[in-house]
Amino acid sequence: MVLSLHLRGLRPKEIAAYLGLHDKHVSKIMHEHRYVEAFDAKLDTLDDEFLRLKPDALRALANGLRSEDEAIGLRASEVWFKLVGQGAYGDQDGRARLSAEDIAAALLAAGGGTVTITAEPAADEVQAPLIEQPSGKSESVH
Repeated sequence: MVLSLHLRGLRPKEIAAYLGLHDKHVSKIMHEHRYVEAFDAKLDTLDDEFLRLKPDALRALANGLRSEDEAIGLRASEVWFKLVGQGAYGDQDGRARLSAEDIAAALLAAGGGTVTITAEPAADEVQAPLIEQPSGKSESVH
C-alpha cells in the first residue's frame, strides 16, 4: 500500500497519515532495499509504457496540427510550442511572460472574435501586417 500511494505522488508524511502509521515507520519501509527495487521496477514499467505510446501521441499531435477544425489546430499548435520550449513570450529572466493562451485571447479580442493571421518566414523585422483589425486598420507586430 505504501508503494501504491508513493507512486501516486504522496509524501511519506501523507502516506503515514493516510495509513495511520508513524512517519518514521513509513520512511523506514521506503528505505528498505526490496522497496527501492520494487519502486524502481514499477517506474521502469511506466517508462516503457510511455515510450510505447510516444509514436501514437506524436501521430495524434500531427493530426491535430493538420485538422480543418481551427480550435483543434490551435490547441495542437499550443501543445507543440510548449513541447519545443516556445510556450511563453516575454523577458528571458521570466518577468512579464505571456502564455500561448494569453496571446490567443488577446488576438481574439483584437479581432472581435475573428482573426486573420499570416505566417511568414522569420525576418529581422516584419513588414506585412500580421493582425488585421476589424476597423480596417492593421497593426504590425515587431
